[in-house]
Amino acid sequence: FSIDKERKMKKIILITALVMSSFAFADTTSVDDTNEAVAETLNEFKTSQSHDVLDNFTGIKAWPVSDGIKAKVYLKDNKSISYSCHRHDASDPFECHEL
Repeated sequence: FSIDKERKMKKIILITALVMSSFAFADTTSVDDTNEAVAETLNEFKTSQSHDVLDNFTGIKAWPVSDGIKAKVYLKDNKSISYSCHRHDASDPFECHEL
């Protein structure tokens, strides 16, 4: 590949990924829902893990899925704990469970 063709290919892939992700998430959850699920994930993490695990916290990532929010809490040494968050009813708060 020439450098121009490689740049064009990367641009096409990026645009395709952005378009596909916007369709996938358009009707699922809002930023506020994701924020609420992150807060609940961190609360569940803090109350269910040992102090040693809590001390290894490095970050969290969350994303909408068709039935709620998935979240991953990152720890030192490339370890992580995954959570699934959902509501039983539209007016209920999020519940997050370790996977």
